[in-house]
Amino acid sequence: MSFIKFFTFTILFMLSASSHALKLRVMTFNTMCDFCNGSHFFGYKTRLDDIKAVIKKYQPDLISLQEIRLASQIRYILEDFSEYRYVTNEGDWFSYADPTIIYNKNKFHKKEKGHFWLGPNHGEFTLGWKWALPRQIVYVKLEDAQDQFLFIGTHFDNRLENLKGSAIMTHEFLDKNASEKIIFAGDTNITIDMPEYNNLLQGLMINAFSKKKSFQVDGEYSTDKDLCYTRKGKTFPECRVDHILLSSNHDWKVHNYIISTNKRINNSKEFPSDHRAVIVDLEL
Repeated sequence: MSFIKFFTFTILFMLSASSHALKLRVMTFNTMCDFCNGSHFFGYKTRLDDIKAVIKKYQPDLISLQEIRLASQIRYILEDFSEYRYVTNEGDWFSYADPTIIYNKNKFHKKEKGHFWLGPNHGEFTLGWKWALPRQIVYVKLEDAQDQFLFIGTHFDNRLENLKGSAIMTHEFLDKNASEKIIFAGDTNITIDMPEYNNLLQGLMINAFSKKKSFQVDGEYSTDKDLCYTRKGKTFPECRVDHILLSSNHDWKVHNYIISTNKRINNSKEFPSDHRAVIVDLEL
């Protein structure tokens, strides 16, 4: 190969490599569990269809779902989506699918996965620092042709003792993986003015909302409450507890930040959940 051809090939290769950017759409959505107050347990499948519709509309690459109780419910949601695979706490005799993370298998390959319980038992099963429903972290390491990152999903308990412990324990996990590109998505039950919010981030993470280039409310709404969820918080954006966080030592760009306030398919007066789905378009 002549020097000119070699030089041209090298330049083209470098330009091709440098032009690669990790682009993806991320969703976090607390779906309201089947036995939760107002969920109408025996009509729950109709709400699962509403959740399907939200996923179909936004077609995210990564999803963190909270308050799904069983892996069978996840499989029902995903039966119409051949591109998705899920990761949750699922064994031969036991599954606890709060939270579940979902990824697009056509875009990303799973390298590893894991989970641990949030509580005083060093990651083993627990009912928290103060007795409550069990809470956990679920994570997966994903890669494409030229990059890899850690995607973390969670749902913190709303009791103050458990919020404090969960924020500190999660931060310790983030700190252990600080060299990774990290996307964290979940219902933390923590507003941005609470000390637990700073305990969680501690300089390692930044909120996607703070880096947004555009903000969109998708659907009809009448009050600020609808931008967060119906039973908590009155003022947007201070009432946000559903957060998408990004590792602060990487150059993330947030092109769109979307809150879905669309109503149910067959009931224009109701939302699919007491929370709103949050969707962001990211580029690294």
